[in-house]
Amino acid sequence: GTGVATAWPSWSPTTVRLWNTYGYNPNKGIYENLMWKDINTANGVYNWGLFDAILAKHKAEGVTDLLYTFGYTPKWAGGGASFDQAPSNNQYLANFATAVAQRAIADGLPIKSWEIWNESNNGVGTWTGTNAQMVSMAQTIYGAVKAVDPSNKVLTPSPEGNATAWTNGYLAAGGGAYADIMAFHGYTGGVAEAIMPLIDNYKKVFAPYGQSGKPIWDTEA
Repeated sequence: GTGVATAWPSWSPTTVRLWNTYGYNPNKGIYENLMWKDINTANGVYNWGLFDAILAKHKAEGVTDLLYTFGYTPKWAGGGASFDQAPSNNQYLANFATAVAQRAIADGLPIKSWEIWNESNNGVGTWTGTNAQMVSMAQTIYGAVKAVDPSNKVLTPSPEGNATAWTNGYLAAGGGAYADIMAFHGYTGGVAEAIMPLIDNYKKVFAPYGQSGKPIWDTEA
């Protein structure tokens, strides 16, 4: 929140998650981002300025792998005052997913991994829809990005911390059918070893729904 850019790590990561990739615009006095509401400013209207600039920087630094995370439905698409509701029409989401995938290809740095939603268990300000709506959105994104490139990988929504109850509800609603990778956010209070029982808890939820054979990614911690 300082407006000061973070230096690129000396160890040169090749994989980057495009969530919280903030850009401070001193002319507007605000932070801009790559969330759905920030890029897709109206139906059929896209602001690619920050997206293109960030992908160009990553490409120049040798990044080869990008993960895009969906979140924050635009108000015009039905997101409500807090951008935390399901779109009023999933075609809006399909159009956006397709546009982002195609734009990244045009920028020369294709996005190969797609995370359905950020911290879907966190309620107001993040997601207030139902599991059925989220599964329908996952199906929409899955179809859209695979149509651009069948090798694209789709992650489940990423609940925060020990959110096995939310995950159970999502998988019970059929969410596993639209995921190549199981995702979560491993916040454990700072004790590194605590990640192990948390992963075990998630595995116990994955198993009854036939999801045990899929990779598990901790995409934020």
